[in-house]
Amino acid sequence: MNQNDQKRCAMNWNDLEKHFSSARLGRYRASCGGDEAKAATAYVNNMLLAEAMMPMLNVLEIALKNGIHRQLSALYLRTDWWEA
Repeated sequence: MNQNDQKRCAMNWNDLEKHFSSARLGRYRASCGGDEAKAATAYVNNMLLAEAMMPMLNVLEIALKNGIHRQLSALYLRTDWWEA
């Protein structure tokens, strides 16, 4: 990370502190040895990772719901098993 990126992250740390709890951000700061620029970068990277995982979680959710529906439909011999 170059100095401009570090300055931008350091400025963003103050914004992060305005919107998120110190308990939440404190873990990032502690894991980065108190370096707020690194902690801000780690926080942003965590958000990017979570964002990247959402499509996979959506597919998993749909597959799980469909599997449960199939199993309960077979068990109760009807597609509206929740009415049984």
